[in-house]
Amino acid sequence: MSIYGLRLHVAALSFILTFVGLSPAVTHGRVAPNFGIVSVSGDVFISSPTSAPNEANGVVVDRTIRLIDGSGIVNGTAVVQIELGAQGDEVASQFTVNFDPAALSIAGVNSGTDTNPNIITGLDAMPGTKITVSAARAAVGQIGLIVNHNGANNGTLLAVGTRRVVVITFQIANDAALGTYPVTLSDTVFSTTSISAQGTALPFSQVLPGTVTVGAPSLSQVSINGRVMTPSGAGLRSARVILTDILTGEQRSITTGTLGYYEFTGVVAGRSYTVSASSKRYRFQTKTLTNLVSDLTSADFTALE
Repeated sequence: MSIYGLRLHVAALSFILTFVGLSPAVTHGRVAPNFGIVSVSGDVFISSPTSAPNEANGVVVDRTIRLIDGSGIVNGTAVVQIELGAQGDEVASQFTVNFDPAALSIAGVNSGTDTNPNIITGLDAMPGTKITVSAARAAVGQIGLIVNHNGANNGTLLAVGTRRVVVITFQIANDAALGTYPVTLSDTVFSTTSISAQGTALPFSQVLPGTVTVGAPSLSQVSINGRVMTPSGAGLRSARVILTDILTGEQRSITTGTLGYYEFTGVVAGRSYTVSASSKRYRFQTKTLTNLVSDLTSADFTALE
């Protein structure tokens, strides 16, 4: 039996074993040795035999954990799933999920068991699976998860095969840059391992990261129209109207017709613009349009005296 340098928080491990009905004895920061756990220099390590791959429907399954990539748009959401390659002797798993807090967050995240609506069991989770979250480091992009596969069914093991056991919904910041953000697993909050019914660590042969890809919102379009008039209210022909995208600086211009009317079509919604008018004879006040989300009519200009 080899010793793996794999740290487990005593409280976390005690919690897992209690859930699965083993009720370990924890004394002075150490877990009772009958669960295959030894203490080295005051730190808790778990001893575990090297386990061979198991089979599901004739296919060899390594014990693995991976994050399945998600995607979304700015100010939207992205879903990342956590998938285990299970060998059928796991009663619980634990790990730390790392993400970029400048771009991603988990709405309402809190420390507790089954108290996070945006961290839920996956389609392949065993009935009654419980998810405990440690959210103390969520603000810096780290959350700890303990997944009790046993749940309410004491003695039930995670079925052999590839199992999507956790679904995390991330909120994408409204100022997130477009691109790909890594989502990874580490030992920062909870060490990354599965646990057997005997309380021994079941190390993963592979720990595979994922990503969240952030794209631009769909570019819905609106129109802006109005009239350019003299101080007396008469339509002003051949006046120049300029539309400027405040974010990009892109400009479009148009010339008014005989009665002074103008119209811009195909304007990208959700952005802010300035609209200005000019003529050889008159001056006009520039208009600012903030977060334009629908067609704008009667964006009129009356010449200054």
